[in-house]
Amino acid sequence: MLHSSNSNVLSNGLRGLRINKVLEKTGLSRTHTYRLIARDDHPKPIQLSDRVFVWNEADIDAWLKSKFEGAK
Repeated sequence: MLHSSNSNVLSNGLRGLRINKVLEKTGLSRTHTYRLIARDDHPKPIQLSDRVFVWNEADIDAWLKSKFEGAK
C-alpha cells in the first residue's frame, strides 16, 4: 500500500527511487550507474511493472555510506 502524501513511499517506510533520483543522490551518470550494476558494484533496481523500475533508497544510502567509509 502506498502512502498518500508521496507515491514513492510505502506504508512500511520503504521508499523506491526512480532513476533520476538515484542519479541525483549519487552524482553518477546514467551510463556509469548501469556499468556499475553490470559489475555487481551498485544496488540493482526492482521491477514494479513492465516499464517501472525503482531502487530501494536504504540500499542506495548503504552503498553510498560504504563508498565514503572505504575512501577514508
